[in-house]
Amino acid sequence: MAWTSVVQIVICVALLIWSLKYSVLPGIAVLVLMSPVQTAITKRLFALRKKSMVWTDKRNKAVNEVVGGIRVVKQFAWEQPYSERIAELRKKEMAFHRVRLYLRSLNLALAFATPTIATVLSFVTYALVGNELDAAVLFSSLSFFTLLRTPLQFLPIAWNAVVDAKNAADRIEKVFDAEIQRDQIVRDPNADNAVQLQDASFTWETAPSADTAETVAMLDALNLTIPRGAL
Repeated sequence: MAWTSVVQIVICVALLIWSLKYSVLPGIAVLVLMSPVQTAITKRLFALRKKSMVWTDKRNKAVNEVVGGIRVVKQFAWEQPYSERIAELRKKEMAFHRVRLYLRSLNLALAFATPTIATVLSFVTYALVGNELDAAVLFSSLSFFTLLRTPLQFLPIAWNAVVDAKNAADRIEKVFDAEIQRDQIVRDPNADNAVQLQDASFTWETAPSADTAETVAMLDALNLTIPRGAL
């Protein structure tokens, strides 16, 4: 879609130059000036997308933790602290999404308005230089400007899709390039016991909203031996 839009824009501009001669230059100037503006907006969208994904990952991780340990959350009545934590992460994520949507809307508005502005400037210039407002020339040129509207509208949409695809590809690339984690569990086939605990202590952390961060001992000095094949 992106490359076909570029080809269509080039062809329409060439036909406009043939139809309106040098009077089309102000309109082309508008198109040229809007191009770097839209490019800058696209780059900003790319940067905001990368920043928002950091908070998206944190929010998804928090939600997965709650869903995975929902029984513990319900048992200790941690719904409110976790809800506030997820809401705060979502708020930070939405701050970036809100700016992205504003910029995307601005980009689309420029794409819609640029052909109309270029048309008006070109026709005004064509009349001011003393040319006769011939219906054949005006309507054919208007058709070319109308044909410009579609590629100029789809070009920022295509660039937005490219931005999202680039971010997704970068994230997948990091996963594919990551080192394979080897199995850290040591298995001894000659061991007599399947499970053996000696003077073991198990603790449970306090709720995230608790005033103190100290841990509470749940099990202490635990000795347990389970022979192989006994379970």
